[in-house]
Amino acid sequence: MLPNELLEKFNRGNDCEVVIPGLEHEDGRPVTVTLPINSSTIGLHTRLSEINKRMVAIENDHVEWFNITTNEFQRLCEEYNKNLGDAAINLQDFAANFYNLVPEPLREEWLKGQNETIRLRGEYEKILRSKFYALVSNADEYVAILDVIPFQYPNYSNYLSFLGRLEIATPRRTDPEKK
Repeated sequence: MLPNELLEKFNRGNDCEVVIPGLEHEDGRPVTVTLPINSSTIGLHTRLSEINKRMVAIENDHVEWFNITTNEFQRLCEEYNKNLGDAAINLQDFAANFYNLVPEPLREEWLKGQNETIRLRGEYEKILRSKFYALVSNADEYVAILDVIPFQYPNYSNYLSFLGRLEIATPRRTDPEKK
């Protein structure tokens, strides 16, 4: 078999219908999309293993920093409200006036943590996209599907469910010539 024929044989994807988590038609049926899923190969699973390791590491760091900044924000609000009694404000009002209510050194320290959280969020979303690219043939044509998956930060469960379904859908390639 010529190299081009071999590449064509193993590069073709298999169309697979996958449910998009969190989306339903008006009648309650789940929304599905048909995507060309890459075949299961050692190379694919090696890439997925590496991607999954990086996902776990980044997710752990992101969750840690998200919790740190959230807890610090709540602490700053409680500190501000400590002596206000009935005049205390809620978290939403505190957030709206954060720059006026928090002294600059404390604000700058909190912003450093927030910037790290944002950086890790970007890395995590990049690694989720790379998993999609590893699983879907001609992924550039289909990557916009990730933008319709319902998402409420910091909950990535719909994305993880969708990518998990794609990973499970990778067809086990059998060589038709070896039947």
